[in-house]
Amino acid sequence: MRTVISLLVAGLVCTGTSHAQWGSSYGFDDPGFSQARIQTEYINEGTWANPLTVDPCVYPPASTINNPGPCSGADSVYGSGFQALGWAQNRSLSSAGQYWVLGMNVEFDAFENCNPGPPNMSAPRAEPGFGLMGFKAIKSTSVGEQFWRGHLVLNNTIDQNPCSAQSGAYIIPFLSLGAQQSRGNSRAVGALNATNGAPYKTRFTYKLWDYYPGAPAFSYVYAIASWGGESRLLFVRLFHEGPGGELPNGEFGGLWNWPARESFYAPGADLAYFDAERTAAYCGHPIRRSVPSDKSTNHAVNNFNYEIDWQTLFRCASNRGLFSDPMPQTWQQQNIPLHGVHWANEVAGNAGTGQGGALWTSVHGMLMLPLPNPGPFLRDEAPELSLDSTPAMATPSDSEDVQTVDDIRRALRVGCELVDSCLERYDAFWSSTANGPVSTIR
Repeated sequence: MRTVISLLVAGLVCTGTSHAQWGSSYGFDDPGFSQARIQTEYINEGTWANPLTVDPCVYPPASTINNPGPCSGADSVYGSGFQALGWAQNRSLSSAGQYWVLGMNVEFDAFENCNPGPPNMSAPRAEPGFGLMGFKAIKSTSVGEQFWRGHLVLNNTIDQNPCSAQSGAYIIPFLSLGAQQSRGNSRAVGALNATNGAPYKTRFTYKLWDYYPGAPAFSYVYAIASWGGESRLLFVRLFHEGPGGELPNGEFGGLWNWPARESFYAPGADLAYFDAERTAAYCGHPIRRSVPSDKSTNHAVNNFNYEIDWQTLFRCASNRGLFSDPMPQTWQQQNIPLHGVHWANEVAGNAGTGQGGALWTSVHGMLMLPLPNPGPFLRDEAPELSLDSTPAMATPSDSEDVQTVDDIRRALRVGCELVDSCLERYDAFWSSTANGPVSTIR
């Protein structure tokens, strides 16, 4: 049980823009991902010169899912300095501007100095397919797409993290992209127990591009709220495959310490998880589970539109006892802040032993709903066809560093060829599942 749950978790002020939803109240500062500005959580912290401060753990270590983890007594954590200035896809981006926050965390243990960077920036951002933490926002104009996709390409088939040698069986990298209050988003993105039409739903388009089987692999959408003086994180597992990663009955609740003071996750959180295919029965909120047979590198195929009702899910998790403290009723507290919404991939395993995998997904068209007034975002066509996709600058990436989805596909396969049994495992898996999902639960 401990092994299963530990695989599921990893650590895992600016002004608004003219595109901001809800004026100064709530919403994504970049609705629709139309600007695609990306930056890591830290700018000049987590280095030898400026270490992160580690506070005492708020939850008794024995009661948490990452015991002992960060509660070993260290008072600071460092990086090697490779990200002393953080990373931003837009070269002219400053910390005072709007951006989507990129997280790159590696357990066991994010607070160990075997990682080359600090918690939530444990490993460097790589060109997708060429490193562990592959991320890039890409506008594929060659196939007619006039919008940005955020490509999350977690490639754990490459043995390039020193913690894999120390942790023994596996590492657990966690790659995330999201809108977070105080980290590139000027205000709460929404509210629970909302009044006056404040947004409480998230709409987005999600695509599974490729999956390399090995150890457990997960893809999430999750939201961060707070009540009673504590952070509450709710994860929906949109994709989950591989042995050892099952949730008992498709749900789980637990406590999680994250004592890095400078991180937006600090000091930790009360967590709840749902498998997507269980939310209809448990919460009356059907959410489609993504399965391996969804995968396609054809841009036009298998783009799935989601609309996540956080009010329904948080209330459901609370009623099912997944949080340590129940969510207040509307008469007790209105407009409980939703501080952030994020998307993430997590792939356990040890590439050095040939057991690592890879997971490539993308997300685009992200919106908080309801919108203040009917407009182009509420048209019937797919979200990407109705968004203002004009970028804030000529391109969100260095002009000399253009990458396409074909480049990513080739890089993943070439990397897999270098690892014993990786390519054989990949080909065998897809030859047996090419005509249908590997699971009958949808």
